[in-house]
Amino acid sequence: MQDRIDQMFIKYAADVLGDTSIGLSGSEIVAVTTGYAVEHGVSIPHQEYPFEAGNKRTALRENLRAFPPSLQFEIILALCDHRQVVVRNPEGVRKLKLQLLTWYGHLASQPCSVRSARKLSTIHVTGWSHFQKFRNCTITHWKSIVGECSNETSSMTCVYL
Repeated sequence: MQDRIDQMFIKYAADVLGDTSIGLSGSEIVAVTTGYAVEHGVSIPHQEYPFEAGNKRTALRENLRAFPPSLQFEIILALCDHRQVVVRNPEGVRKLKLQLLTWYGHLASQPCSVRSARKLSTIHVTGWSHFQKFRNCTITHWKSIVGECSNETSSMTCVYL
């Protein structure tokens, strides 16, 4: 497990969330990142809109880089749940959120624990592999998506779609 979010992933997240046509607006990006900056005492480069960055993807990427990894995770997750981007780009945001939780869910400051001990018909491990008939699942991360699962012979981290 990495103790930080890879810079290429931050760029990818900024590209999805700040897409010119279907992403968040510049003022929405500033509002969310400024709110986190004030709450956590972090100085960010783009505190006002319009910003000096060439575009909103760059502004979001540069603002995200100013935060520690756990807050980067939290902010990206919050932006994935922002009503405007969910409406404008549901598939892109679903994929981004899935990758964030799969690869960096361990950075969540407060994992949620939700129960589930039922038989699952399909589990997508790290988003893509398919396994049948796993039991004894305990959700360990945000939004009941990432969890630990096992059957009689093995256990693994799973992502529920």
